[in-house]
Amino acid sequence: MVADSTHTPLTIVKMDEENLEQKIDEIIYYLEAVYGGIPDAAFRIYESQRSEGFKISIDGHGADEMLAGYDWYLSKDLSNASLKKFIKQMLKPIFLKFQGIYPDAKHFTSSKFSPLKQRLYEDFNYTILPRILKNFDAMSMANSVEVRMPFLDYRLVEYVFSLPDTDLINEGWTKYILRCAMDGTLDERVNWRKDKIGFNSPVEKLLKEDLKSWTEKAIENSDNGLFDKRALQKEFATLISTSMNWNEWLGFWKKINAIKLIDIYKKRKDHA
Repeated sequence: MVADSTHTPLTIVKMDEENLEQKIDEIIYYLEAVYGGIPDAAFRIYESQRSEGFKISIDGHGADEMLAGYDWYLSKDLSNASLKKFIKQMLKPIFLKFQGIYPDAKHFTSSKFSPLKQRLYEDFNYTILPRILKNFDAMSMANSVEVRMPFLDYRLVEYVFSLPDTDLINEGWTKYILRCAMDGTLDERVNWRKDKIGFNSPVEKLLKEDLKSWTEKAIENSDNGLFDKRALQKEFATLISTSMNWNEWLGFWKKINAIKLIDIYKKRKDHA
């Protein structure tokens, strides 16, 4: 819809099943850590960009974490007792700075920081966004592509965090002020849609089908003491034979990711 309405050329990047196992090993090597999902899609998009001569990618990282774009921000219960004391201590100097730059933001002090803003601050600075930035930086730099993120301009970030909650979530609409700003510019079907789809690879399909033998070999060679081999084999068989949910597949993938990470680096070290 976006490509059609803006008359923008659209490049479809598809998974190459022939070299999938080798590619996943390569991705794990570049990430240097256990990833929450299979980051095949992100890697291939940057790979495609570079092959077409693009050295810079404009990405939208940060918008959801500061403009309350995820569904869970719609929850009325966003309080976190264990976080409140930490937030009060950390945010006092930041909001003093806000008051100097934005006189209208004087009502924002750490003691009046809303539950929504507390959650956004945590996700923006410590949990979701830092992990996204690290992973996408690894995927882009592996393909010699530099990522630029306009939403992380410090002036925009400071401005957004000075806004009232109703500018972020309004009558069930997340990222409300951004939707209003883009109204009439972006296709209405896109601008005012409510169903949000994550940018994830199909973990269940890959492990059950395309990467099944790769996964079985990883389990068979898991003699590093990290996990019990028989327990992993039993878990994998259960996952394949029953209808398990997304989180259970992700939990299993993290174990395989850890096993492969150790194996890949051990082999590279031995051949160095």
